[in-house]
Amino acid sequence: MSAVDPATPLGEWLVSLPALPTAPADTWKRVEATTADLLEELRNPRLEGAFPEGAFRYACLLYERGDETGAEEVFEALDEHPALGPRREARAYCAIWLARTHAEADELEEALERLRVARARCKTLPASHPAQGAWAAAHAALQACRGRFDQAARAYGHSLSLGTPDADLTMAWDRSTAGELAALRRIGLADAILQEAREGGTIGSDLDRAEREIRTAQALSTSLQVRLRCQLSLAELALERGRLDSASTLALGILGLLRDPGFSVHLSRGFLPEAHWLLARIEMARGDHAGALDHLKRSFAALRYWRKTASKRRLVEDLVRMLGHLHTQRHGGFQEQSILDDLDREGSWILSLAEQSEARDRYLLPGHSRHVETLCRALLETIGGRSIRQPFEPGEVVSGPLRSAALLHDIGKLRISWSLLCRHRPPLPRHIARLARHVQEGVRLAEMLGLPWTARILEEHHERLGGGGYPLGARGFSPMGSLLALSEAVVSAASPSLREPSPPSLDETVRSILSDPEPGFPPWTLDALRVAASRGALHPLGEALSPARVSRPPFPGARA
Repeated sequence: MSAVDPATPLGEWLVSLPALPTAPADTWKRVEATTADLLEELRNPRLEGAFPEGAFRYACLLYERGDETGAEEVFEALDEHPALGPRREARAYCAIWLARTHAEADELEEALERLRVARARCKTLPASHPAQGAWAAAHAALQACRGRFDQAARAYGHSLSLGTPDADLTMAWDRSTAGELAALRRIGLADAILQEAREGGTIGSDLDRAEREIRTAQALSTSLQVRLRCQLSLAELALERGRLDSASTLALGILGLLRDPGFSVHLSRGFLPEAHWLLARIEMARGDHAGALDHLKRSFAALRYWRKTASKRRLVEDLVRMLGHLHTQRHGGFQEQSILDDLDREGSWILSLAEQSEARDRYLLPGHSRHVETLCRALLETIGGRSIRQPFEPGEVVSGPLRSAALLHDIGKLRISWSLLCRHRPPLPRHIARLARHVQEGVRLAEMLGLPWTARILEEHHERLGGGGYPLGARGFSPMGSLLALSEAVVSAASPSLREPSPPSLDETVRSILSDPEPGFPPWTLDALRVAASRGALHPLGEALSPARVSRPPFPGARA
C-alpha cells in the first residue's frame, strides 16, 4: 500500500535540500522511497482534486535537485494519467519537462518528439500563457545540445519576444518569477553566441549583443546563482575578445568567492568545474601549459558533485579536448605510446580521470579501475612467461594501451546522469540502455584524448564470446579486449557493492568462471587466469577486495 497521502503537500521537504549528490545517504533513500510510493499512487485512475498538481510540483523539485530520472518517471505517469486529460496546461508542461529529461539523457530525437507534442498542446493555450515561453526556451536548449548554436540563439530570442506572461501562472508552473526566467533566457542566448564564437562562427557585433544580454540579465535578477552565471559569461566574453587580463581577473574573483568558507556549498560545487575550466582556457591562451593542466585536474575533480553532468556534456568534452591538446603540444604531436609506456609518470592525468569517473558511481568499489588494471597486469605477466599457448602475434598484446584501457574503461560515466548511477530502485529497461551507453561515451572521450588504441580496447570491456555482450554484440574480440573483459568481469564479481555487500572471494570467483561451461571468454585467457591463480599472483588483489579491507564512504559526495 502506498505511503503517499493525496491530501498532504507532496515533497515540500525537498525545497530546503541542497543538490542531492551532496545530501546524506539517508536523504537520497527517502527521496527514492517517496518517488516509488508516488508512482504507485499514480496507478490509481480515480485520483481527484489537487493531487496531480502536487505530483507535478514534486517532479519539478526532483529535477531541480538532481534526480532527473525519477522526475521523468513521475512526469510520464502524470502525462498518461486520465485525471490530467482536461488540464491542458498541465499536459503541455509535462511534455516540456519530458523533453528536458530526454535531453539530459542525450536522447535528442526523443526530446525533439516530446517538444512537438508540447507545441501542439501549447497551441490550445492563450498566447500570454507562460507555457509558450517555456516551450521556446526548451526548444532553444535542445538546439544548443545539438550544437546548432545559431538556431538556439534565435529560439531564445523568440522566447524573449513573447512578452511578459501572467505572474501567478508563471510562479505556479515555472516555479519562478517572469523576471528571473527572462534573465535565464538572456543568459542562454548569450551562451549560445559564445559557444558559436568558440566554434569560430561569431563576429564582433554578435559578441556585443551577448554582452548586452548578460548586462540586462544582471539587472533583471536578484538571484545569486544567476548573477554568478552572468559573471562567468562576462569572463568568457573577455576571453573571446582576447582580453586575457580582464578574463583572468573576473574568473579568479569568482573562484575566490566560491572558495570562501562562508559561501554556499551547494553553489560552490555547482560552479567550480566551470570556473576552473575557464581558467584553464585562459592559461592555455597565455601558453602556461602547467597552469592549464592544474586547472583541468581541479575541474575534473569538482565534476563528482555535479547533479546534471549529462546536460554539461559539452563542458566534459571541452575538458577532454584540452587535455589532448596540452599533451599534443608537449610531445610535438600526440605520442600515445610514449605516454602509455610509463603511466605512472606520463599518465598521471589518466589515473586522475579514472578516479573521477568512478567517484560518481555509488555501485563501484573505490579503486575499481586500478583493481581491473592490476588483474590485467597479472595476466600479462603470465602470458609473457610463455606459460600458455598464445593464439596471437607477440606485438598484439602491449602493456601500455591495455593498462590505459583498464584504467579508463569507465570514463564514459562522466557523461551519465548522477541520479542514474546512484539509483536505489530497480532500473527500467531504458535506464539499462542508458547505462550501457557508457561504453560508447568512453570510446568517444578516449579518442578526444588522442588515445585511439586505448579506445579500441576499452570498447570491448563488456563483450562476450558468441555475441552475448554489449554494446557491439560481437562474436569475438581482440586479444587485449578479451583480457580487459575477463579482468573487469572477475573484479566486478568479487567486489563488495551496495547490491552485494558480501560477494564471493576472488578465489571463489575465479573457480566459478573457470568451471563455467560457457564463460564467454577465449580459452587462452582462462588458461592465463588459471596459471596466475595457481602461482598466487592474484593474492594481493584478493586481499584488496576483501570486504574486511574495504572502506566505502556513505555517499559519493562524501569522498575527499
